[in-house]
Amino acid sequence: MLAMLQGRLALIGVAVALTVIAGLWFRLDYVESQRAAEAAAKDVALAANAANANTIAALRDRISRDSELLRELRGIRYEIAEAADQRRADLDAIAESDDEARAFLDMPVPDSLRNRSQGGDADRDNPARD
Repeated sequence: MLAMLQGRLALIGVAVALTVIAGLWFRLDYVESQRAAEAAAKDVALAANAANANTIAALRDRISRDSELLRELRGIRYEIAEAADQRRADLDAIAESDDEARAFLDMPVPDSLRNRSQGGDADRDNPARD
């Protein structure tokens, strides 16, 4: 009877040991799958960071080019404003020195020559279409 009891205890011990081993096996498998998922997520994040770094570099390059173009355009605008001021000064000087020129400059500009942004009818059709 004692031998039978020892045999049953041995079988129970083996069953418990196999249950623990199976539990540890599944736990190990779960941990490995979690590590693989974390590694995949890390790879995705690193790839996204690299893509973002490339985008940031491209945007910085574009900002640099745009800044240079804006500097050039400001210079051109300044030159145009200077030329327009000089032309106005020249016209004022002519108007002051010559009565005939002053009378000509005082005449209204015909509608056909007006700038459309100033409300003229440049092509002599319906002004609403201009």
